[in-house]
Amino acid sequence: MCMTKLRATQLIGLWFCGTMLVATAATAQMPLPEAKPPDGPTLFKQQCATWIANPQAMIPGAVMAYRQAKPEIRAAIIAYLKELH
Repeated sequence: MCMTKLRATQLIGLWFCGTMLVATAATAQMPLPEAKPPDGPTLFKQQCATWIANPQAMIPGAVMAYRQAKPEIRAAIIAYLKELH
C-alpha cells in the first residue's frame, strides 16, 4: 500500500514538472510586442482634458490642476501643448 502511494506521488510530481516545462516553453516562444509610448495628443485627451471645455467660464476663478509624476509622459504632453501655439 505504501509503495502504491509513493509511486502515485512520484507520477503526479513528474506530471506537474512536465506540465510546467511545456507551459514555460510555450510562453518563451511567443514574445509580446513592444509597448509603443502614447503620443502627446492621446495623453492629453486621456489625462488632461475635462468634460468642461472652458472651466473659467463655467466657474469664474477656477484653476484646473494636473500633476504627472512620470517625466516622459509629462514631456510628451508639454510638447503637444507647445505645438498648439
